[in-house]
Amino acid sequence: MRWSRRRTHRGPLRTTKMTVELPDTDVELLVEMAEHQASTMTAALARSIRMTSFVEKHASAERP
Repeated sequence: MRWSRRRTHRGPLRTTKMTVELPDTDVELLVEMAEHQASTMTAALARSIRMTSFVEKHASAERP
């Protein structure tokens, strides 16, 4: 895997380009971590949606 970042001279902010080469084992670990994070975030979003739905349902039931 190769990742790059380079210096650009546009605007007041400047960035630097670097090239990093990672062994395949590190790439596999990064993929695993990204998959885990995505599934965790999806589960958290689902819980949030369920909770919001539950609160809205009960709040509307209490209104006259």
